[in-house]
Amino acid sequence: MKIKKITALILAFGIILSMSGCNNSKNSSSQSESSSSASTDTTESSTSSSDTGSEQLAYDDLGDGIVMNIGGFDVSEDEYKYYFAYAKSFIDNGDKTYWDNDTNSSKLNDLKAQTLNYLFNTYTIYIIAKENGVELTDEEKAKTDKEIDSTKLYYETTYSNKNFDDYLKSIACTKEIYRESLLRVALEHKTVNALYETDFRNNYLKDFIHVKYVLVVPKISFAVDEKGYPTDTPLDFCTINPDLTYTDEETAIINKLNGYAKAVDRENLKASISELMNVIHARLEAGESIDTLIEKYNYNPAEQKDESGTCIGSYISADTMQKEFSDNAFALAENQISAPFFSTGNGHYIVQRIPFDEEYLRDNILSMYMNNESYPYASKYQDLCTKTQETMKVVYDHRYDDIKADYATAYSLDDPSTTDTASTKSAKSTASTKSAESTTETKSSADTSETKAASDTKKPE
Repeated sequence: MKIKKITALILAFGIILSMSGCNNSKNSSSQSESSSSASTDTTESSTSSSDTGSEQLAYDDLGDGIVMNIGGFDVSEDEYKYYFAYAKSFIDNGDKTYWDNDTNSSKLNDLKAQTLNYLFNTYTIYIIAKENGVELTDEEKAKTDKEIDSTKLYYETTYSNKNFDDYLKSIACTKEIYRESLLRVALEHKTVNALYETDFRNNYLKDFIHVKYVLVVPKISFAVDEKGYPTDTPLDFCTINPDLTYTDEETAIINKLNGYAKAVDRENLKASISELMNVIHARLEAGESIDTLIEKYNYNPAEQKDESGTCIGSYISADTMQKEFSDNAFALAENQISAPFFSTGNGHYIVQRIPFDEEYLRDNILSMYMNNESYPYASKYQDLCTKTQETMKVVYDHRYDDIKADYATAYSLDDPSTTDTASTKSAKSTASTKSAESTTETKSSADTSETKAASDTKKPE
């Protein structure tokens, strides 16, 4: 469904919760216990029993609109409501009766503990960034604002009768919190790069190569009807691009393959693919750019492109690719072109190894080592998160115990106008795996000047 794609654009998924050790290094009981000693940095603090359990919690008068203080950072009411609603959605699945007869407040305690868990991980990021002197530049913040504008435009174009701001309200989110969520993810990525990029470059980048490739899949495709369902009408195997130049030899083999496809003659189509690959290889050897041949023939929809539409290529390590591909690609010298080869389960390839592009590395090196099993950055970061969380204290506003299950609206992954419980359950069954790998998404950009000494730390951007 398109709404799932929209939701993925809205939710800011980061790094920290994708690692179990950082999700959160303290359970709710130990958090409560540690928070009871947080009064050393507060004024007029007190401790008492709360709805979150039998542990003693540290309290203070944190000022209007502040729910708690974590590690020296204020948590605003809007921000707490967002996390509260997010946690609530995965506990009750949209069923309001779930909270009936909660006589001992055990369900509410679980909800508050999960909300605190999300917030605790969020503020871990801010503390690590601050301790390492990492901040976002004005240019990086402006880039985030452009992303927000793009998401809003995409949403309101896809749902012409819906307002993006209304959608945020439907998930207990404000524009400020949404912006902060994206800024936080950008800050986390920048922090992780600051911590680990040099190590990766010095010790692991040598295991990567940069390649571009033409991939041809021996597959017949069929036209779809107005509802998007496949029909019995086969499509051409190759579409000739009128803006590109083809040799007579290329045109002949394309027409031949298109004939087999239209006749649904899979055997002859498969047998003739190697002929097309030989023609492509000959064009490369004759000096035609692999970028042009990718545009003509490539079947890889995941191929990245730059702003001009040119293929960026792929940065790969041997342990991320199938053996046939790795054996051929890693045997190449820079700028060398492979002979055509077949990789089981994918299709026919011709690969060219090209030099590293420093601009690309600068922008993408984080994703390179995040998506590669050979670099153990995750265990390093996990240990750092755990160590940081052991020092973080929590102070609660005196009104914290007044928070009940109806404090914030239930989180919904559906269309803003939809309140159907069944559809909410369906959407969340897909999204529940996301919650385990998301960073607790958001921060409020508002700073309250009336807070006391324990809550005077501003969130970094």
